[in-house]
Amino acid sequence: DNVYFTSTDRRVFAFKDNGASATELGNFQVASNFNRQSPTVSATNEVFFVSGGGVAYSLDGTNPASWGDSTNLSGVNWEHAMGSTSRSTPALDPTGKVAFIGSNDNRLYAFTAEPTDPAVDPGNVTVSVADGTIRKPANLTSIGSGYDPTETAPTVTVTGANKGTLAGTSTINVDGTLNVTFTGAPTDTNNVTVSVANGVAGVPNLTGIGSGYTLGDPVPAVTITGANKGTLAGTSTINADGTLDVAFTGSPTDMNNVSVQVADGLARVGNLANIGSGYDPAEAAPAVTIVGANKGTLAGTASINADGTLNVNFTGNPTDLADLTVQISDGLIGLANLANIGSGYDPAEAAPAVTIVGANKGTLTGTSSVNPDGTLNVNFAGNPTDTANLTVQVADGAIGVADLANIGSGYDPAEPAPTVTIVGANKGTLTGTASVNPDGTLNVNFAGNPTDTANLTVQLADGLARVNNLAGVGGGYDPAEAAPAVTISGATQGTLAGTSSINPDGTLNVNFTGNPTDVTVLGVQAANGIIQPPANLTGLGSNHDPASPPAVTITGADQGTLAATASVNPNGTVNVNFTGNPSGTGPLGVQVAGGSGGPPTNAISSKYLLDMDGDLWDFTVEEFTNMVQIVSDARAQNGAEQASLNTFWNLLSSNVTELERAAGRITDADFAREMTQLGKAHILSRSAASMLVNQNRSNSEALLTIQRLQNLL
Repeated sequence: DNVYFTSTDRRVFAFKDNGASATELGNFQVASNFNRQSPTVSATNEVFFVSGGGVAYSLDGTNPASWGDSTNLSGVNWEHAMGSTSRSTPALDPTGKVAFIGSNDNRLYAFTAEPTDPAVDPGNVTVSVADGTIRKPANLTSIGSGYDPTETAPTVTVTGANKGTLAGTSTINVDGTLNVTFTGAPTDTNNVTVSVANGVAGVPNLTGIGSGYTLGDPVPAVTITGANKGTLAGTSTINADGTLDVAFTGSPTDMNNVSVQVADGLARVGNLANIGSGYDPAEAAPAVTIVGANKGTLAGTASINADGTLNVNFTGNPTDLADLTVQISDGLIGLANLANIGSGYDPAEAAPAVTIVGANKGTLTGTSSVNPDGTLNVNFAGNPTDTANLTVQVADGAIGVADLANIGSGYDPAEPAPTVTIVGANKGTLTGTASVNPDGTLNVNFAGNPTDTANLTVQLADGLARVNNLAGVGGGYDPAEAAPAVTISGATQGTLAGTSSINPDGTLNVNFTGNPTDVTVLGVQAANGIIQPPANLTGLGSNHDPASPPAVTITGADQGTLAATASVNPNGTVNVNFTGNPSGTGPLGVQVAGGSGGPPTNAISSKYLLDMDGDLWDFTVEEFTNMVQIVSDARAQNGAEQASLNTFWNLLSSNVTELERAAGRITDADFAREMTQLGKAHILSRSAASMLVNQNRSNSEALLTIQRLQNLL
């Protein structure tokens, strides 16, 4: 179950096969390496092999742990030198006792144990094979190293009493190894000595050594020291990556070490980029000062980047690599401009003055400009003398009052805009002008400035008091008559006047012109229309004589010019026609005298229709009909009076409604005026607070900016 094999480190190994693994049992080391040989094992576990040098061995394979080596023959059954190299793997006879081994001198050897070995079968015989013709050794390939193919091949010298005609010739391979070709043959198989002369001693060139050299600098000197340096010399070149290539010429006298020294490159300082901060590209670049005994020709020049940092470019070289001090002078101390600070400034006004306070202000000055949004930009010129804090003060802008829009109500765009009055000791040059919007509200535009931010009173004059026209008031007027006069009463009437017109339905429209002096209540009266005569009466009474119409008498305080004339119909009834007009709407009495031949009373019958003592036959149908007509007339008169009363009631109700509306508008105007005052006060208060905050913020921002610059510098 053991496995035997050779290795390139001149050993024969014995391993136990464990299936998935193996265990080393022992190894035997020979003097010269193997050349593709393998061991052969007999049935009795005897291991036969031959070394590359031509020594045949028989090892005890039962105990590989006892194996030694070519000088310690522990575990060796026998050994024999064949006198020539060999690449043969032994072959055994059927008994496993005789090993047949070939050599590189064209011989086949048969080996067995010594006859005195008690293990040898007494019947065994020794087979000897006569020596063949002694031949030259096998040629050698790829031996040695370090030879230069461009040089002459080294001489091969063969020494030994038995060298015979054996000679050798060498050739140099591209990889620096040698091939040796033999000719002739030695006189026997004893060892001869083959010597190959050394090549010309040389040193291979060096590439990519060192670092930090600068392409364009003079190449560093290469110095070679050593007693054996011979003609060896070196020349360096600088690569783009800062390394060196060293090319050697000439040869040392032997292979002993020599020292190769490469001079240091010029000492340099790398340029510096984006160092420092706060420098002004518009200023002169700061001076660069280099301090140190070893500064040599090293000098530096600074340039200022757009972001305020510096680039420093060095020229020249220090004398060595010791530390140097590079000093960069400070830039001119400056302040960064301020943008969008404060608020509430007016772009139309002069920019506020900027005052800088501090013993170290130097030539530093500031100029402000007002942005469209009311903030300030402050541009600084000149420089302070150091980085200590300075106080930057920005003057307050002219105090202004924001314009007001859509305030109040009820103003008439056709009337002159109301006067704006500003009251307060601090009003300064502040004035206001009002304009009336189409919706009756006001816009107030302010001009000039108050002297401070204390409250002011802005008063808006009331608009002209007006009375709305009336439509569809009253009733019972006759469109054919002259329109009634309109009378306005009240101490505040002013220029207010009214004109009426009669609608087809008998109602009135009243149009007002002029204005009252204020909004207090006024009395508006429309004259009554001409009181019309009652409707003519027809078919009254009976038994009248058509030839003798009865007299008609009208009684009552409001009779006026009202008169009546009777005419008798063919059937004896009476028609009464009225002319003229009563003077009022009070009740009137109309009496028709009795007809001729009848009773001397005004009644048509001798009995009054409502007399409870009369009988039905006392009255005619015509009398009943006439009385019904009279009742109808009375009811018509009553209806007309009620309609007149309703008309006056509606007129009064309309007047009350209009007065309430007027009172509401007055209240709205008062409320709007108070809200205007409140809004104005609120705006002024907020403006004052905002101005104070902005002033404080301006000072704080300026101080913070200066402090930040100080920290940066």
